[in-house]
Amino acid sequence: MAARPGRVGRRFTGRPLRGVAYGRQPAPGEAAARRARGHPQGGAPHLLPPRRRALAASGRGGAQPRGPPGQRPGTARLRTAQALLDGACDLGLLYETGAETGLTCTTVRASRPYVILSPGHPLAGRDAVSLTELADEPLIVYAAPPAPANADRWMRGVGVKPNIRYRTSSIEAVRTLVARGLGYSLLIQRWPTATNFEGLPLASVPIGDPLEEVRVVIAHATTVTPTRRSRAFARYARETLPHG
Repeated sequence: MAARPGRVGRRFTGRPLRGVAYGRQPAPGEAAARRARGHPQGGAPHLLPPRRRALAASGRGGAQPRGPPGQRPGTARLRTAQALLDGACDLGLLYETGAETGLTCTTVRASRPYVILSPGHPLAGRDAVSLTELADEPLIVYAAPPAPANADRWMRGVGVKPNIRYRTSSIEAVRTLVARGLGYSLLIQRWPTATNFEGLPLASVPIGDPLEEVRVVIAHATTVTPTRRSRAFARYARETLPHG
């Protein structure tokens, strides 16, 4: 996210944290587009901002941190985990995969996947959709882990072989291809707007199939005792992110 190193740590304790790591680095041009639209940079771009806007609207925003401290962006989830294990940062926000060896994790959000469609799609107005109804449709896959494995598991879990048409490491490219009617996609994070960066509308539809929730965890190295500053930020994340 767009925050100078130590900004949040100082708001909590007067001293900076070493860093909060996130699992993905924005694709080329994505960070600039986010800044132009008022979105922060980083790997978990839509977890904190809605809550910050709500705090600002209520007049309590001044008492809350404005963004994570000293982010160390990574190209993948494994790089974030390695930064924690190496002691390069204090905390990390990760998707839980069951392979968090050496990390102590606390769940801060659990989300169910959903489908995004172009507004003109026949299923766009439904209250819920089964993945079996999309079996023959072109699937647009977000290529950053763990998204491809999640999509494959969800589709095969309902007896459907995914019909993958496009793969891209840019989440906004995924949303743009869908908005232009070139396929559908399966996502976890919710966006603050129902349009892509071009302003084209998107339809979000819940999945009716009984899929497991995907958990976001805040993690630190098991061999490290969290500092008071780290505990303060972790407490803020636990209290805030489930409601963001």
